[in-house]
Amino acid sequence: YKKRHAVDPLVQAMSGMLSTTGEPGQPPVRIGPPTIDFGTGMFGAYNIVLALLNRQKSGQGQRIDIALLDTAAYYMGNFIADYSISGQIPAPLGSGSSLFVPYQVFSAKDRFIFIGVFEDNMWITFCQLLGAKDLAEDPRYATNEDRCRNREELIKRLEQVVCQFSSDELMAKLTTIDVLCGPVLDVSEMINDPQVKDRKLVVDVEYPYTRTLKIARIPGGFSEKVSRIRQRPPLLGEHTSQVMKGLGYSETEIESFINDSIVFQYPIS
Repeated sequence: YKKRHAVDPLVQAMSGMLSTTGEPGQPPVRIGPPTIDFGTGMFGAYNIVLALLNRQKSGQGQRIDIALLDTAAYYMGNFIADYSISGQIPAPLGSGSSLFVPYQVFSAKDRFIFIGVFEDNMWITFCQLLGAKDLAEDPRYATNEDRCRNREELIKRLEQVVCQFSSDELMAKLTTIDVLCGPVLDVSEMINDPQVKDRKLVVDVEYPYTRTLKIARIPGGFSEKVSRIRQRPPLLGEHTSQVMKGLGYSETEIESFINDSIVFQYPIS
């Protein structure tokens, strides 16, 4: 495929990833963020570090080869392993999981909320807190294996229970017993979330000809230093002259290239 184009949605399709998304019986749903693009860049950086470490030890440099499909195949690892064991082609489950039930998004009174129960004793307490004692006592749902086997019927019954509560009520109840839960936030809500603010995950930078631009910082940090945004993203062609100078061209040559439209320099006043 080396002569073919590669973009995130296309690789989502050809890696099998899209076959696992969306609701059962409905068309596949593209994953919103370009996770394969980002992931390939991160794996590329990881490979560069490994190559540099190897060069320190051996004195030998080497070419690094990584493709979008490599990353997507790695992301599909669990599905590949499951298929190799069971022979069953993984099917889309909406927001659900093939490993745990319930483990998906439900509709509360006011909004969507993710709820995940991953232990059998947690299941009983979960049902009792939501006033669904009948579900806790139903032998068809006693273990996670039972709940996975009877997924469709159980989810329908849980939807009737969960919709009686607001997302705040559910959060207040379920966090006390360590059930996984959290509202489905939109971007405006996410950037104002107290945890996002506390970790300074989104920062403001001044951008020419527009209002303040919000940018997500690189994840992680060290005990003595946290990653930060040193400068805003450049405008198209803003640093052309600096780049050309770095390549050894003279001021006269660069000006000639710009005047002849060979290169573009953004007009910064």
